[in-house]
Amino acid sequence: MEDLLLGVDLGTTGTKTALYTAAGAVVAEAAAETPLRRRGPDAVNQDPDDFLAAATRTIAACLEQSGARGSRANRTACWPR
Repeated sequence: MEDLLLGVDLGTTGTKTALYTAAGAVVAEAAAETPLRRRGPDAVNQDPDDFLAAATRTIAACLEQSGARGSRANRTACWPR
């Protein structure tokens, strides 16, 4: 199997992960909600552990869907917003 690219989008209300070929074809996709924690009428927080859990679940789901081993997804890129 060729090398794969793994993209993870940690959004405010959800995490989306996709696995791509080097040519840009989608191999697998997964999504998970990231909860908002309401601390009062005007206060909302998010727990970093929720982001980690969602990223871990969606990465595992993409690897399982594709049948790829984790070592095949060997490129990382970050785009700050």
